[in-house]
Amino acid sequence: AQYANCIKLISAKTSLFAVLSTGINMDPADGVTPELPIKYSRASANAMYMYNLFSTQDYVESITETRKVCDGDNDGPHCWMSGVAYDYWEQYIIIEEWLLALSGIVVAISFAAAALFFWLDFGALVPSMVGGLVVALTSAATLLTVTGFASLSNVNLCGLSAMSCIMSAGFAVEYSVHVVHRFMAGAQEVSASPHDRALAAMDGLFVPATMAFATSAVGILFLTLSEFEFVLIYFFTPLLTVLLVTYFFGVFTLPVILCRMMGMACASK
Repeated sequence: AQYANCIKLISAKTSLFAVLSTGINMDPADGVTPELPIKYSRASANAMYMYNLFSTQDYVESITETRKVCDGDNDGPHCWMSGVAYDYWEQYIIIEEWLLALSGIVVAISFAAAALFFWLDFGALVPSMVGGLVVALTSAATLLTVTGFASLSNVNLCGLSAMSCIMSAGFAVEYSVHVVHRFMAGAQEVSASPHDRALAAMDGLFVPATMAFATSAVGILFLTLSEFEFVLIYFFTPLLTVLLVTYFFGVFTLPVILCRMMGMACASK
């Protein structure tokens, strides 16, 4: 309310309150006398302050309310607020929409790339589409799980944590493409059942996948030596969550999905 009153006073038909904005020089000797009512001014940081901002939610509410005052009143000034609060906390207003949009794009690309790869290698359209769908579902499930666990770990959804969520899709594709490819290659044996193909795939990929997980985990563990809590919250925790979730889906969940979804959809090369 105080911000709205200040903005309205700046744009009022009296020049008395225009001095609230340091962007306007009211000294006629300098040859600068604005026409009234004032329609354009700069409400600088030297003249306006925000108080009682302790949490991220406080910043988000302040940004939302000030934007509403500037953009919602057709008769008032049309301002674009800037400053430290807007530069660093405005991301929290749009981060959920951007994360959802990027997740959809990543899942779609995962499906298209995997299906094309399987089709070029095996030459069978339907099994390739099903394999691409399995990869896409694994990516989507990984994104959802990583985002949920990050929230449960008290990691605020911001640009840094969202980066880890999107990165998890790449890890998921890395695991799932190899497993699905080995599963589809087992279809060359006519007598092989989906269960046998899943066992054969994991027999050859379980050790490499586990070694990849272990080496990545060792690299991330060094982040615990950091003295900054920020690094532990926004880098170590999300990255460790990404590793655990993608490894679980790629090694334990994916073979079950393959047995259920692929079934007899795989044809010989």
